[in-house]
Amino acid sequence: MTAALPVSTRSAELPVCAAPPLVDFLRKVPDARDARGRRHSLEAILVLVVVAMLAGRTHNLGIHEWGRNAEEAIVKAFGFKNGRTPAASTLHLVLKSLDWEEFAEQLRDWALALLRQLDPLGEAALSCDGKAVRGSLRAGAEVAHLVSIFTSELGITLDLDPVDTKSSELDAAPRLLLRLPIAGRTLVADALFTQPSISAAVVKAGADYVLPVKGNQPGLQAELRAVFAAPLPYDWRCEEAETFNRAHGRQEHRRLVLVAPPPEERVDWPGVQQYYLLQRWRYAKDWRGRVRQSFTAVYGVTSLGRDRAGARKVLDLVRGHWGIENRSHWIRDTLLREDDSRLATTQVVKVLAGLRGTVLTILHGYRRTTGARSVAAARRKLEQDPWVALDLLRGGL
Repeated sequence: MTAALPVSTRSAELPVCAAPPLVDFLRKVPDARDARGRRHSLEAILVLVVVAMLAGRTHNLGIHEWGRNAEEAIVKAFGFKNGRTPAASTLHLVLKSLDWEEFAEQLRDWALALLRQLDPLGEAALSCDGKAVRGSLRAGAEVAHLVSIFTSELGITLDLDPVDTKSSELDAAPRLLLRLPIAGRTLVADALFTQPSISAAVVKAGADYVLPVKGNQPGLQAELRAVFAAPLPYDWRCEEAETFNRAHGRQEHRRLVLVAPPPEERVDWPGVQQYYLLQRWRYAKDWRGRVRQSFTAVYGVTSLGRDRAGARKVLDLVRGHWGIENRSHWIRDTLLREDDSRLATTQVVKVLAGLRGTVLTILHGYRRTTGARSVAAARRKLEQDPWVALDLLRGGL
């Protein structure tokens, strides 16, 4: 009689939500391989890749070695009926054969289902930002940047679009926004995306924006500078908010001034309702122990009216957007080793980039439900118990 496969060692007290199972979406990814000679199912291979990445393996060879060293029971639980995982070359060929658009659609549908589960009222703001793919770019891959939509509050990578060397991040942003249900949400982005076309698209989709204004919009920047340099009229309803933070030997003082000018006196920008001026003072000690001070001032526009956002909320939205740097980009480069990847095959670079976004979402969710100190600590726990990682793919996030 064949022994039953071991069950997960996951604790019964572990708090979970009824998240949509990722495996259900991976199962829908079309398999372009010829059925003749196909030894492993595509679902099993993708599950192996995700679990191995959760265990700290960031490239095909590492994933292959991790799979070959895994216990037979969990290999069979992945779906490898003969108990043997594929070679690194097979992994490369399979990932290369995937249709990026169809694959990305399944990852996006899963992330959106998870967002609806965790944020049913649609209150979480969306951050849009790009990052370079330095290692693969130096190796000759055509992918130069990744533009992603990320919820800093929940740690969910909603969508991601690789940008090739012949395009720009500005080309990718509208594509991302058009295929996401952003109505009712607020988009926060870097100054690169402060463009009339993007602002108009956001407003047309029934969403709002909070955008900084810098040198790429010199005319708008000059208008806002003149507004805040002069005494503000009483009917512009000037409002202020401040924060003080101390961490890692640094002190920061932020002050945001928000004004809501009458419609006839607003600057010419799609959907604009209010302007803001964000001032930031930073104090930090140098290597000699001397305190160094820096000061920055940034102007911005938002389509949120005063009835929906005062100075405190706008300041919170701007600060929340900075989370995409340390909760997404920094983790992708330091923990998931994205910049260290030397893959030159563009299709594989895209697929692994999409999977890193999914793995990052899982890590943030696991950290949130278990109370782990950091994402790195959450990954170390999953590295020690791949059965828990497999449970997360089956819906226990």
